[in-house]
Formats: sequence, C-alpha cells, structure tokens
Amino acid sequence: QVSKIDCALRVAVQYYLQDSDIKKLCESTIKKIRVYATEGYLEFEVKNERRELIKNTFLLYNSII
Repeated sequence: QVSKIDCALRVAVQYYLQDSDIKKLCESTIKKIRVYATEGYLEFEVKNERRELIKNTFLLYNSII
C-alpha cells in the first residue's frame, strides 16, 4: 500500500508484559500511553475516569497470576 492509512484514534497494539511489568503497573497511575510506530510515536492521554479502570485491570490480572 502506498497511501497513508488514517485510523483516527483507534490503534490496535499488543504488548507482551512480564510478571514484573504487571506488578509495576499495579502501583502506577497511567496518565499517557505512547505507541511507537515506524514514523515516530503516537501519544494518547488517558482520561481521568479511565485511569482507575486501567489500574484495576492490572490489579485483577496480577491477582490471578
């Protein structure tokens, strides 16, 4: 494909996290997410009401590993 694809703000990515990464994320409040691409990176700010949800997701995952 020779044209640039505009996906709006929807970016599907997959990261492989180790148990130690999950534990760090359980203790952190995530304010921004940076996704590296071939032409630099995209940075997304996490809305206040979603920060706790993300943190709780990592806490839940950590409780079952």
